[in-house]
Amino acid sequence: MMEDQWIRNLKNAIKNLPRGLREPKTVEIFERVYYLDPIDYKVINYPRQPTSVTSPGVVLINRMLYIYPEVSFNVLSFSSIGVFKVSIERILEKSVLKPLGLRILLWSTKPWEEQGYREPLASYFSNNIYLAYSSLKVNGEALPVITILDRNLVPKNIVNPKIIFLGKIEYPKVVKNLILLDICRDKSPLLLTLRSSIVGGCWYSNILYDTSLILSADFKPVIAPENWEKEVKWITNPLKISSNEYLVGWQSITNEGRYFNGLALIDDSGQLLAVSNYLLTAKTLVEVYGDKPGVIGGGGLVKYKEYIMWIGGLSGYGIGFYIAKEDKVFNALKRV
Repeated sequence: MMEDQWIRNLKNAIKNLPRGLREPKTVEIFERVYYLDPIDYKVINYPRQPTSVTSPGVVLINRMLYIYPEVSFNVLSFSSIGVFKVSIERILEKSVLKPLGLRILLWSTKPWEEQGYREPLASYFSNNIYLAYSSLKVNGEALPVITILDRNLVPKNIVNPKIIFLGKIEYPKVVKNLILLDICRDKSPLLLTLRSSIVGGCWYSNILYDTSLILSADFKPVIAPENWEKEVKWITNPLKISSNEYLVGWQSITNEGRYFNGLALIDDSGQLLAVSNYLLTAKTLVEVYGDKPGVIGGGGLVKYKEYIMWIGGLSGYGIGFYIAKEDKVFNALKRV
C-alpha cells in the first residue's frame, strides 16, 4: 500500500537526519517564577473542583495571558480543555488574585472520544485563536483537532486534519500532535510530532487550510532522538521572533525515562537553524512529585519585554511559569 511505503520513507528520512547536534547536558537558564495548583481555581460553569489543571496552551494579548489547560476532575475521567486569563505582570510580581475563574471550554460529546481532549497548544493569528489538541479514543488512539476561537473565546470552526492516499482521505494516525506556524492563503506551514511507536521525532509539513488536508509529500524531519533518547517531540507553540524565524520548545524522554526540555530555532520552511541542549527539567518538590513525576510538560512560549516565558505542565497536575532573559536563550542555542 502507498501509505505503508510513505511510512517507510518517513522512517528512512528521520534515520538519515544528522545526529550529534545536541549533548546530554543541562544548562538551567530558566528562573522559576510561579506555580498554580488545582486549588487555585473556581470553575465557573461546572460544579466540581478539578484534580488537575495542566499542560496549557497559551496566548499573550496585551499583557494578558489567555491560558487553555487540560482539565480533569478525576484521575480516571476524561480530560476537557478549559480557559482562564491572568496578567503576565501579576505572575512576574507573584501577586495573582485567587481563586482564578476557570471555564470549561471544550469537552468531548462523541462516544468515541471517551478519554477526552489532551495536550492543547495555542496560536494567535488575525484576531483568532487556533487551539490544537488531541482527541483521545477509548483505546488510547489520538486524532489531531484544531478549534478556531474568536477574541470572545467563541468557537467559530473545527478543523480535523487529514491525509490523502490514492484519492482516499484518512485521519493521520501517525501524528501525535500538531501546531500551525502561520495561516497562509495557499498552504499553511505546521509542526508535527509523529508517534514514536510508528516513526517518532519532530517534523514539519504543510496543510491546505481550506480542505484541512496535510500534504504527505511535504513531511520533513527537523529533530530526531539522539542515541541516549527514546523520544523527542514538540511541546510548545512556535514563538515568532522575526519575519521568518520561530523559537519552539521540544521535550526529550531519555532511555532511562527522564524528561528534559530544550529550544529550537527554525525558519518558515522548517529548516533547523539552531538548537539547544537541555534547558529546563524538574528539580523542586512540586515539579518532581505528582501524577506524572518529574515532568515539566508542554504548553506556552511567549515573549514579554526582554524575557522569554515558558508556561508548562507541572508533574501532571499543575502549571509552572519560568522565565529567562532573551539574550541567555539565544546564547544557549547552537547554530547548525
